Amino acid sequence: MSFFEFYEVDVSKILEVIKERKPRKVLIQLPEGFKRHYYEVADSIKKELEYPIDVDVDLSPSYGSCFMDLNMLANYDLVIHLGHDPYPYWQPPSNVVFIDVASRTRISEETLNKLLKFMNDSKISKVAIYTTAQHKALTRSIADKLLNAGVNVVNTLEKSVIFGCWFSDLDTVKDLIDAVIVLAGGSFHALGVGLRINARKPVISLDPYMDSFKVMNDEVYKTLKVRLSKVFEAQNAERWLIVGGVAGQYRPYIIKALTELIKSLGRRYYYASASYINKELIVNIDSKNVDAIVITSCPRIAIEDLRDYHKPILTPGEAFMALKNELNHYRFPF
Repeated sequence: MSFFEFYEVDVSKILEVIKERKPRKVLIQLPEGFKRHYYEVADSIKKELEYPIDVDVDLSPSYGSCFMDLNMLANYDLVIHLGHDPYPYWQPPSNVVFIDVASRTRISEETLNKLLKFMNDSKISKVAIYTTAQHKALTRSIADKLLNAGVNVVNTLEKSVIFGCWFSDLDTVKDLIDAVIVLAGGSFHALGVGLRINARKPVISLDPYMDSFKVMNDEVYKTLKVRLSKVFEAQNAERWLIVGGVAGQYRPYIIKALTELIKSLGRRYYYASASYINKELIVNIDSKNVDAIVITSCPRIAIEDLRDYHKPILTPGEAFMALKNELNHYRFPF
């Protein structure tokens, strides 16, 4: 089936940018799972142009708008980044343009009624709703239906898009609500919300692809137990390896704060930089000279990808907890 049957892309906006900037070389960036549809996107662009241009695809991992190969970007006149909103902590090069990819998937009335019944039974009357870039329109529709059912939606829907490490106005509204609804495929973003608020409110994952919902708190609690055990294990670490990223995942202010804290405690640190971090890379740099590792690029790498590593691998927030001996509140992500 065609990509455009499931997702809406404003090709006219892409064409408008191309006609304005007149590039000869265009790079398309697509999220993971979408890259096989590059051909349809490229053909839909080329057929509308009056002159030939190169429309290539970036095969590098694309987990978000924070993660880009700057050297590759420099080889192109225009970069069309599809499916992610701009990352709030970073400004990419000026040749990068963000274009929405809107999912056509919907939540059935049956699932929505089940959700409303659950909320009524649980005495949930005030919520915040967050989502990913693909479901902005659906989020507004769901919010309207909740409002019509007497549920108060507290947060600003124009700020409803969240990232794996950034949660919009959640900190502002978390004490005003009974629960958080996260409209997204899978549990990745809902888990992040749960960690951010330390599972102090119900977090409901509403999945439009599965047309179902579930309360995430048990999963959040399990993750918190694992993460706190890593923090405890790292408290007495004398030798720290800090692993930093590039582009939007390069965080000099966090690196500086960590290195200064480690030095003030009379401990040692080493620094490594990588554009892409996985277990094989960590194994390659690890040695007996390292007691604990901090990933300052993407905090979710420590939580999802490297949770079973034999040494404590921490997010920046967890590292600050361990080094400062501040254990009464889980700090996520930074």
